[in-house]
Order: sequence, then C-alpha cells, then structure tokens
Amino acid sequence: MEIKKLVATIVMLTTIFSVGETAWAAEPKYSQQRESVVAEIAEKYDITEGEILQLNSNIEKAFELADEVEAVSIQDDFIQKMVPVSENLVLVITTKENKTKARATRRKTITSTAELQNILGKTVITLTSVGVFQIDGSTCTPIDAYGTYTSWVWNITTTDSKLGSTSYESWVRNGFSSELNVGVDPVSMTIQTCSYTCKIYCDANGTYSVSWS
Repeated sequence: MEIKKLVATIVMLTTIFSVGETAWAAEPKYSQQRESVVAEIAEKYDITEGEILQLNSNIEKAFELADEVEAVSIQDDFIQKMVPVSENLVLVITTKENKTKARATRRKTITSTAELQNILGKTVITLTSVGVFQIDGSTCTPIDAYGTYTSWVWNITTTDSKLGSTSYESWVRNGFSSELNVGVDPVSMTIQTCSYTCKIYCDANGTYSVSWS
C-alpha cells in the first residue's frame, strides 16, 4: 500500500512539473505571436506598433475631445467631426438624420458612425450607432436602438442597447466591446480590450445631439 502511494505521488509530481515546463515553454511562443500580430496590423494600416498598443487610451481621449470639436455640415442632414487620435490615426464621426412623417407624429432615425482611419484614409474600425424616435412636438418616444460594426482583426460585439422613457427629451444608448487576441482558445492572449458607448439624445421637436465615450 505504501509503495502504491509513493508511485502515485511520483506520478503526480512528474505531471505538475511537466505541465509547468510546457507553460513556460509556451510563453515565449505567444510573446512572439503577440509581437507578430501587432507588427502585422501596424504594417497593414501604415501606423506604428506603439499606436496599436496605446489604441484604447488614445481613442478614449479623442472621444473626449470630440465634444469640443465643432461639427461641419458635409451635405443635407450630414454632419462630421474629425479628431486626431495619434500621429497616424484620426477619428471621423459622421452623423445623419432621416425623417418620416406619419400623421401628426414624425419618426426620426439618427445614425452616428465613428470611424478610425489612418492618415491615408484607410479604415481600421467602424462603429455605427442607430437611434429611432417618434416625436410629436410635445413628447419624444425612443422606439428602437441598435449598433453595427466592422473590423479586420478586432473581435467586436454590441454589449447593450437601451431606450430612455417617453418625455420632452429622451435618449437611446448603444454599447460596444472589442478584443484583440493572439492564439486560439483555450490558449490565447488578449493584447487589448476596448469598450465604447454612444448616446443619442432627441427632443420632441427633433433637435438631437450625439455623444461618444
């Protein structure tokens, strides 16, 4: 019986050390993968590797600055803001509205798109937030909200869509979450995570505003 216990202990210790050695051996591999993926993205979009690694914090700062940037009308019902993100990246926020009359009420759809571009105009990430409101001059009722997205390498999802209550001024909110991963589950490494929110406000007369954060 004691011999069996001794053998079992030796097997267990051998397994632990074997797993540990495998993990330590794998770490440089994924470190190399991480560097390789970052370098690939940087080359594809003509940006630096540092801009990739600091992307989230730079975009957050750009969204903060966007509230202070005056929007430019590019055509009827379209307005646009351009905010520098870093040396080679710019955040382009385009907002448009569509109006539909229905008897005494109107339906208003507001679409805001945040597009991360390099200085050559190549798109890295696109996030689109949509809010639909019904207005009658006295009240504003949110009736729909949703988000869409496109990206070459980031894994992006919509985290939530919420509607405010009926009042003179109301709102909708769309959330987005993204991850840049290296490797394949269950063994993978997250290089970066990002979460962004777009809130669209509209009042009973159709006056609206958009805020990204």
